[in-house]
Amino acid sequence: MTEQEFINTASKERERLLAIAHGYLHDWDAAADAVQETLTSLWVFRSRVDRTRNVASLLSTMVKNVCLMHLRKERPLTERLTINIPSSGNPHSDMEARERAEVVRKAMEGLSAQHQSVLHMFYSAELSINQIATIRNTTPTAVKQMLLRARKALRDEIERRNP
Repeated sequence: MTEQEFINTASKERERLLAIAHGYLHDWDAAADAVQETLTSLWVFRSRVDRTRNVASLLSTMVKNVCLMHLRKERPLTERLTINIPSSGNPHSDMEARERAEVVRKAMEGLSAQHQSVLHMFYSAELSINQIATIRNTTPTAVKQMLLRARKALRDEIERRNP
């Protein structure tokens, strides 16, 4: 990969990579750092990049891995997860809703990183199926499958923790 090819690729892919990173990290500054680290790695290993290879796909994988490494170093997603519960005006109902939210938050700890991530993107970040598909570099159908499996895993984890 020549210097000009790198510059063209970096400018073309930067925004897409930023969206992917933000989907994982939920922080624009951390996402920008992850993209910078990804592009730096591409620059360092540019001589090994095969011109026939799909560089966009390679960059998607690289930024995903950078984000996952970052998340492993930080506190778990479940500690950053916030479940917004609007007040109903009834203290008893509000207390029950908070207790249910805490059960869900704790059950999320038992899920895989992929399940936690897709549930967080859909429910907490309120991203659409299509937005998640773009971030995860997959199809909307695959995202729907991920959500189905993640919801089932969450139900199973809640039942396991609260027999």
